[in-house]
Amino acid sequence: MARTILFVLILFLASIVSAQKLDTLRLRALEDTLHMQATIAANDTIEARRVKANYAMIPTLVTALKIDNSYQYRFDSLEYVSVQYAPDNSFRIFTWFLRGDNGAYRYFGTLQKNKAKLEMFPLFDYTDSLERPADTVLTNESWYGALYYNIKQVKAKDKTYYLLFGWDGNDLLSSKKLIDVLYFENGKPKFGAPIFDIANANGKKPMRFIMEYKRNSSVTLNYDEERKMIVFSHLTPSSEKTADLKFTFIADGSYDGFEWKNGKLQFVDNVYKDVVDSRKDVPVPLPKGSDKMKPK
Repeated sequence: MARTILFVLILFLASIVSAQKLDTLRLRALEDTLHMQATIAANDTIEARRVKANYAMIPTLVTALKIDNSYQYRFDSLEYVSVQYAPDNSFRIFTWFLRGDNGAYRYFGTLQKNKAKLEMFPLFDYTDSLERPADTVLTNESWYGALYYNIKQVKAKDKTYYLLFGWDGNDLLSSKKLIDVLYFENGKPKFGAPIFDIANANGKKPMRFIMEYKRNSSVTLNYDEERKMIVFSHLTPSSEKTADLKFTFIADGSYDGFEWKNGKLQFVDNVYKDVVDSRKDVPVPLPKGSDKMKPK
């Protein structure tokens, strides 16, 4: 009797291991397909082929994520898809972009929660329809599209916020880097919160922090682990005559920052003033970990 029970148990465990191997094999096969589709979507010289490959990626990714415990699969080979994990490992976000021949970018993505059964929130790029992108609270259905390259977590009383560091190729003249603020309300994601202790031109606190600058300029916006704060390039117009034209702004070699204090991101002027005492064009050490992921 004992031998029979042991034999049944071995068969049961073997079936579980076999199922797990089968799932891994399926995920690897789907990852290979995603890698091929993403490579075409990012690099093909014909826009129609980029568009076709991009939209083929969506059902492929959904199929992969629907596999039980897919959250445990890392998708490490996806060179043109950014996969960023929350510091508390409660969710991860997939983001990627589609570049048009006119120089404009459109973003795609999904947020997957850390659960055995799939719970995800597709991200729909609503950027072009936003009249005031810095001041608006958004949802996954009205998302400010970006390619995310880092996530940090902060807490204010009983509220948890996730700081999403992103890049936006924007258009032929300028690019953008930003910090969006993610939190969950009744289990659903919201984007944007007034936690930046600065004011916009209209006197209101922004819901997200957006830097626009001359295309192909080198600009930093990331979290400095050594200083325990956000560090970003100080931008200035290339000439006094273009002070109102964001696409002329470039980094001047100095850095400002944000420090989390009293439930707010407090602005810090001239972060490296202990290294350089002025904003003259003097080389300044880059913050550790800056530009962690910059799209090609």
